[in-house]
Amino acid sequence: MATASETLQNNSRDILRSPHYEGNILRFEGKNIQLDKGIWEFEHEGQVNKLDTYSIWSPSHHEEIAERLKNGDRAAAFIMGNFGVVEVRRPEVKEHDPMFETIKRRPRSQNFVAFTNPDDIIDLVDVDRLPLELKQLRWAGARHDIYPDGPLHAVFPLKKNAEVDPGVVRQPEHTLAAFWIPGHWGYEELGNKLRKKVKRGLLGGGSLNVNGEDPSYTSKELYAAFMKNPEWQKEIDFILFDEIAEAARIGRSQTMLSFAEFPPKILRVGSISPEAIEMNIGVPISFEPERIGIDKKYTASSKTKYNRRNNEMSDKRVSDVMAQIERYREFYNSRMHGEVKAPFVSSRRVGHHAV
Repeated sequence: MATASETLQNNSRDILRSPHYEGNILRFEGKNIQLDKGIWEFEHEGQVNKLDTYSIWSPSHHEEIAERLKNGDRAAAFIMGNFGVVEVRRPEVKEHDPMFETIKRRPRSQNFVAFTNPDDIIDLVDVDRLPLELKQLRWAGARHDIYPDGPLHAVFPLKKNAEVDPGVVRQPEHTLAAFWIPGHWGYEELGNKLRKKVKRGLLGGGSLNVNGEDPSYTSKELYAAFMKNPEWQKEIDFILFDEIAEAARIGRSQTMLSFAEFPPKILRVGSISPEAIEMNIGVPISFEPERIGIDKKYTASSKTKYNRRNNEMSDKRVSDVMAQIERYREFYNSRMHGEVKAPFVSSRRVGHHAV
């Protein structure tokens, strides 16, 4: 372990991630993991606004982050490709909703997604509306198996009277997009702490960008976006880095796959290609490649064009970063085990991914 001043002085990339950081770092495979809380400072109209910064890979702060989210704070978080904005979305209609009106600036009809463990949506999925071939998704184990080895928005039919925030409900289909990253033990651990604190509500959000603009794919881009949108400095309370995933340069938002019909249907192409998903989960999926390049809504935001070469590159980067995350778990446990109560493990289910 070293201090930031000792290790970061010649690393401009990491200095941009947290310009005023003076704390400890953990060096892992060429990446500097921020172990302590940092600060981002912004000056606007004579005022200095400060936002706390954390790393998802410093588990000692997971409890504090979960408590802040429970208490209503919002986070700009790097989530496997780009920065998003998340908060606990509770099942009440808000007269004023900063997530829609101030941060994203888009109509409420363009819903957010729920960032949730497949174990936690058992009371939300409308089993009666699941296709006959997918009835087994009533079981948590089957829901885990439909997630590939990487991030995915899985869309499920939502119970009519489900107690959820209207902002995460997809209309008119009345479905729920449940985002998850199997094997990302940083978000798994944070989610485990949050689920113990929040009984009514889901962690929800979307990419951090003004409607119609691109999200930030790097910390440097995020800092510039905060400068361009000073209202974010008041509406967003802290930053959550993922140094491992950011360094992978995935450069795409995530794929969305609906399980409200059979075969499962691609609603949006993203960081994991339809071909890779189909091979990974073991069932055929419905995909309309002719819409790529014509229908903007059919592809997630991306730094690169959607073509075979770039899609394969994105698949590889996602696969590589998930393997690296597993190596970091082993590395962290071996280096820091004396400072934590128990070694960190991943809840990723190993086996044949067949629906």
